[in-house]
Amino acid sequence: MNTAKQEIQVFIQTEQMPEAIELGVLNVLSPKGNLAVNFEYSKTYLQSKNAIVFDPDIELFTGKQFPKNKNNFGFVYDSMPDTWGKTLIKRKFALDSQTHNTPRRTLTDMPIPIF
Repeated sequence: MNTAKQEIQVFIQTEQMPEAIELGVLNVLSPKGNLAVNFEYSKTYLQSKNAIVFDPDIELFTGKQFPKNKNNFGFVYDSMPDTWGKTLIKRKFALDSQTHNTPRRTLTDMPIPIF
């Protein structure tokens, strides 16, 4: 089975938490090209007196949590570029490829898959 896996550490910083702390880990799996994600809070965050629910699909408890009736969590979608942003990224990749005579990168080369 060909499965690509990324473990992405997620940090949070708010007015109540002036120093960034680890929020948790976003696991991104791509078995056979399909996207599957889950999120797990860090113990440090859950023990913080300032812990808040930052995504409606992720409640404040330990263990892996999965998006409800969608492919990804809202906070991931919120952090992705819109159509114009994707266009600018593609243009930058094309320019880099020409300038450095290297293979052209795609949006799937980004740390979090962009659709």
